[in-house]
Amino acid sequence: MGARYQYHANNALGACLISLMMLGETLVAHRVHPNPLSPIVWSVLGSVAVGSLIANRWLSTRALRAGV
Repeated sequence: MGARYQYHANNALGACLISLMMLGETLVAHRVHPNPLSPIVWSVLGSVAVGSLIANRWLSTRALRAGV
């Protein structure tokens, strides 16, 4: 059971890193081509990054308790 939690924790960490990378790309793209909807995109990507990081920490803790 613990390996399953660790698998999902790794997926959550991957989602966090991908959303952070996309957030960086949109920040750079906003300098070149400003868009009034950019703050909405940034808030969504930031929320996904924070949520994924919280899920990663929670699932990693569950995996350790289950004995991985």
